[in-house]
Amino acid sequence: MRDNIAAMDRLIDAKQFENATLVARALASQAPQDPLASEALARALLSQCNANPTVELKKETALAYAKAAAQRPTSPGLQSAAGMAAYGAGNIEEAIRMHQKARQLEPGNPQHLYMEAMMWNASAKPITAIELLQMALKLQPDSAEIEMGLAEALAQHGEAQPSIQHMQRARGLADHDSTIRFRSAALLRSVGQPSEAAEMLLGAVSIGSADRATCELCANCLTDAGRHAQSAEVWEQLAAMTLMQPLPLLEAARSWSRAGQDETALIFLEKARQANPPLAYFELVREEILARRPRQP
Repeated sequence: MRDNIAAMDRLIDAKQFENATLVARALASQAPQDPLASEALARALLSQCNANPTVELKKETALAYAKAAAQRPTSPGLQSAAGMAAYGAGNIEEAIRMHQKARQLEPGNPQHLYMEAMMWNASAKPITAIELLQMALKLQPDSAEIEMGLAEALAQHGEAQPSIQHMQRARGLADHDSTIRFRSAALLRSVGQPSEAAEMLLGAVSIGSADRATCELCANCLTDAGRHAQSAEVWEQLAAMTLMQPLPLLEAARSWSRAGQDETALIFLEKARQANPPLAYFELVREEILARRPRQP
């Protein structure tokens, strides 16, 4: 069993996720009550799901982790992993339950408090999240991740100023962490500071190191701030990054129109049309652009 699992792990390392899952399925079929086989299948499915996150794979991964966690009920790591898989599959209640089990098994671990808190925040119950995150910070006061989580929970609870203070502490603890930077920008946008949020992201966008989600957030922040020409430039960059997919082209057209650059907007609208966009959204953007153009006498 262990040799087969090691072979499966090598396939995962080689990014042969489907083959790894085939091996893991065979092991789980041969020994359905073996915790090692169940955990191997869960791990293989997770690797495949991370590479290709379909709804079906997310659900299957969650079920596999739930089985593995049930077979090893004293493992806090597996309970937590099952919670994360449940959240990925959209089952927040189950995610909370599994993270609570992990916390009960390992009460001194701040990561379990953090993960459970994030689930409560995702279910729009920030007060519970705040309480858990404050407990976690007492255990690990130098954690940028926990500070950021507390900032997000406070923002959801409507406490903008304390939220920003904790966000700033998180950034001070992890100034070069791109995930903390992204979450900080999203938080600033949510509390009505889109221009400051955009400035936080423009550096990475301008040097081409930003991923798609960062570019989209930056462009939306610039739009919220009324900086439409800059937003259009970021959408253009994202269109190039995605090999001229239609939605970034449409957003570039819309932003150029809002910036008063009608001819440029029409050029990008035509590029979007050629890229086969969703028809309803294309017509919506087209009508918006044409309505903004000055009428000919």
